[in-house]
Amino acid sequence: YLEADSAGKIYITSLTAVCPWCGSKMNLRHIGPKDGPKADTFICKRNPRQHRIELDPTCLEPIEG
Repeated sequence: YLEADSAGKIYITSLTAVCPWCGSKMNLRHIGPKDGPKADTFICKRNPRQHRIELDPTCLEPIEG
């Protein structure tokens, strides 16, 4: 993610996750229909079809600038 604080400074935020079901690494992907809305989703490397978590960026800590 590229984020900006109230002073206009730009930051890169890297997000990682561990699958809560199997303990495998999860990758963050921007997925969805070709011409439709897309969502940032963590997808499990071990079971990508069933182990998915949609990211809610409003739950992230605010940037202190």
